[in-house]
Amino acid sequence: MTREELERRVAEVPIWYHVMELAPGVVTPGEFDLRPFVSEFGFPESLAGLAVLDVGASNGFFSFHFERLGADRVVALDLRTVKDHDVPRWYLEERAAGMSADDLGRLDHDQLEAGFQLAHEVYGSKVEKRRHTVYELADAMPGEFDLAFCNGLLHHLRDPVGALENIRSTLKPGGRMILGCACDLSNDASYAVFWGQLEPHVMWWIMSREAILRMCRMAGFREVEWTGSFDHGPTTNPEHGGPIGVIHAVAP
Repeated sequence: MTREELERRVAEVPIWYHVMELAPGVVTPGEFDLRPFVSEFGFPESLAGLAVLDVGASNGFFSFHFERLGADRVVALDLRTVKDHDVPRWYLEERAAGMSADDLGRLDHDQLEAGFQLAHEVYGSKVEKRRHTVYELADAMPGEFDLAFCNGLLHHLRDPVGALENIRSTLKPGGRMILGCACDLSNDASYAVFWGQLEPHVMWWIMSREAILRMCRMAGFREVEWTGSFDHGPTTNPEHGGPIGVIHAVAP
């Protein structure tokens, strides 16, 4: 497609989560720009021969990166519907009040499909899209992957340890997880503070570095290692950002 057509189609996507360069000079207006921080996660230089799971893939920024690193198979995991977000039931009911099935379908498409589909088409990608909550992974995709990646999800979940257990269940023996997680680095104690924030994004927890490491161990991971952190926030409100910790771990 021509540059003009691509720019038009990018503008037609109502919700972009990731800033992505779809073609030279054609950049999506995403809420989060992780391009400068890819090296912070410590990905292998090559993923040749590996099957990779991107948990909470959204527009697929990392999924397509794994494909470019040579992974044999990449699965981008996202929700079936916005109603699957891990939020209080009353909050879902309140937000859905007055919405028709068509309204919900459009919202699902705009938030969960449109950006990924356009990027997938433009890149000529073979990334697979699978639709499950993180809590369903143990039953949906047990033992299929060599590497599981999850960034920016745990603090949005009411049961982060249960989520980590399910991620571990997707890994082959000796498979690795790379986790990016919002964290509090103010002291060395282990704590998870109930935050209880609904807007602009649902935040269940603020977790310390030590708490995240212990959660990974409680979920059954071995060789749990904190590899560093970086500061990151929304493109529209960078003051709402904070440190993102990076953890590498191994499935037994």
